[in-house]
Amino acid sequence: MKKITILACILSFAGLLRAQEAPAAETAVSDEPFNQVTIWDFVFGIGYNYRKFHKVKLFKGSDVATYYVPGTRGGGTRGPNDGVPNDPAQPWHGDEEVYDKPVHIGNADFGSRECFGSELNIGIPCFRHDALRIDGLFGFMFYECDTKLTVVGARTEYDMQLQTYDVGAKASYKFNDHLTASLSFGPSFNYTSLDTSSNGHRSDKDSLKVGCFAAAGLQFWFNKYIGVGADIRYDKVFDNVTTRYSDLNLDTWNTDLKFLFRF
Repeated sequence: MKKITILACILSFAGLLRAQEAPAAETAVSDEPFNQVTIWDFVFGIGYNYRKFHKVKLFKGSDVATYYVPGTRGGGTRGPNDGVPNDPAQPWHGDEEVYDKPVHIGNADFGSRECFGSELNIGIPCFRHDALRIDGLFGFMFYECDTKLTVVGARTEYDMQLQTYDVGAKASYKFNDHLTASLSFGPSFNYTSLDTSSNGHRSDKDSLKVGCFAAAGLQFWFNKYIGVGADIRYDKVFDNVTTRYSDLNLDTWNTDLKFLFRF
């Protein structure tokens, strides 16, 4: 009887120890940053983006007669499409504006070097269920492109700076402790600064074009806080960026490779 009582006490004590260990194991699982949704659990990315732009259409400034518009001659009003050259013998009257008539000379290729840009983005967690996580996504990309085209003595130079700002959502799915996949989409805001010149004429323009993007990617985490990621992305911009001597469609496929940091 005494032995049975001692055995019962030992079993009860072992059960108590096991019951105390269980909550500790659950706490260890919840400590993983991916499984928590707090304002401090964000993912920061920095890297390079390769974007293959369309060929830019270039125009040359008129190197022949100068035209005056609007104005009057002989009592008749002339417009910019009348193509009436200046004739000193028949002076224009009224307000006059000098302009050159651009002529399309061809499409220039930026080359691959000018298509690399820097990229920064941040994902702030909004929702999590099991292995699925949804973040608010904010991104920035910067490109600088230049080219020139010379045809039969006509030379047109083109320089563009492009800043792309993203505001969207990113859904990530965790396969294991190292590998995740993601889908992201949202609107983009593209600010361009264009500087073009041709035959002594210049045409510069700053503009903001609205668009949207969609991307798919994979991320590999070396540990809980450091990883690398790669994405394939398509950008749609709803309007071309232009000056008098250039016209560029910004719709492109692009890829990126970046380092990831989780805080």
